[in-house]
Amino acid sequence: MKNPGVAKNQEDRLNDLWFNVGYKTALGDDHESIVDLQQIIRLNPFDAAAYLYLGKIYLKMHECLSAEYYLACAAELDEDRFDVAFQFGTCLALNGHHRESLIWLQKAADLHPENPSAQFNLGMSHLVLGDEARAMELFALTIELNPDSLPAAFNLGLYFLKRGILERARHYFEKCTDIDPEFAPAWQNLLLVCLFGNEIDAAALLISKGLQFNPDNENLIVDSAAFANLHRKDEQLQPALKNSLQRRPRLVARVVERIREFKDIIGTVASTSDTIQ
Repeated sequence: MKNPGVAKNQEDRLNDLWFNVGYKTALGDDHESIVDLQQIIRLNPFDAAAYLYLGKIYLKMHECLSAEYYLACAAELDEDRFDVAFQFGTCLALNGHHRESLIWLQKAADLHPENPSAQFNLGMSHLVLGDEARAMELFALTIELNPDSLPAAFNLGLYFLKRGILERARHYFEKCTDIDPEFAPAWQNLLLVCLFGNEIDAAALLISKGLQFNPDNENLIVDSAAFANLHRKDEQLQPALKNSLQRRPRLVARVVERIREFKDIIGTVASTSDTIQ
């Protein structure tokens, strides 16, 4: 027969440890939280929450192999808990186990279909495994659930740009710039949309606006300098761009390469227009 005094002491000790975990986590002391959580597991090896908490801390610390071990333990003990399935599936994906991650992220999405993060991470695993159509369905669902999902909008923009569906691509890249105007890749891809659509004047205005929000972004400086070289109408850009390049001489070679790429795009569009006429 168990000694009730011993059981009460252990329960009190577990409560104290959990209090310490919460307090130390709030202070950002993850290492001390790990020590307390490991003590909790020694006292109660079947506490799924302790394994889950440890896995989340190791994920936060970018120690994904340790995270996977503890999250696998949590999944073994409580597989039908949403945050267990979600965190374990996400960790598996980060560690490159995408087929296995599909199982757990699908479970998370089934448990909480209204959760945009579960839908997006599930979409990313489908995308990595080559099922683009399913990934885009999930990214679109993510935006329905969370209209401010920048990564979902950006991936949809890339998908439609790749297929030459320029208006859909423009819609999603513009959505990205509305969500976060300092997200430079959206401006870069909007520039490509304009070039593929032979909208040269619109491209000039767009790249200027992108630089206003991202004056020190080297990719946008390169694109702006390359475009300015091709589009002589926008002479106002020249002094600022020359100054930026003088301060970053290593970018000159990238500008030359980008000019070639833009010329190829413009040449392809022009050739297509001639054929249509």
